[in-house]
Amino acid sequence: MEDDFMFESEEEMMDYLSSHGALELHGMTQDGEITYKFNFEILKEVLPQLHELMMSDMEEEIMELYNKGYVEMEYDENLNARFRLTEAGIKYLEENGMGFPEL
Repeated sequence: MEDDFMFESEEEMMDYLSSHGALELHGMTQDGEITYKFNFEILKEVLPQLHELMMSDMEEEIMELYNKGYVEMEYDENLNARFRLTEAGIKYLEENGMGFPEL
């Protein structure tokens, strides 16, 4: 992935994204692992190729989960889609040891 975006390492890309506000410190898990979150509006401006790739991947993943019945879609008054896990989705995560991280 780094070659596509002209970075020599993942750390270099993370530093670049952090310095431009596209990657933000989110918190820390109980195990001491640092977590980050993307600011997608800024990411779209500073590294549009990565933004496009991430959006495409997320759309595919969400549709796969939707088709399996693991997530539901709801629309607000502005027709913005919101997704949430179904009972089947929660059960699948629990059965496969993929619970939610403790933040």
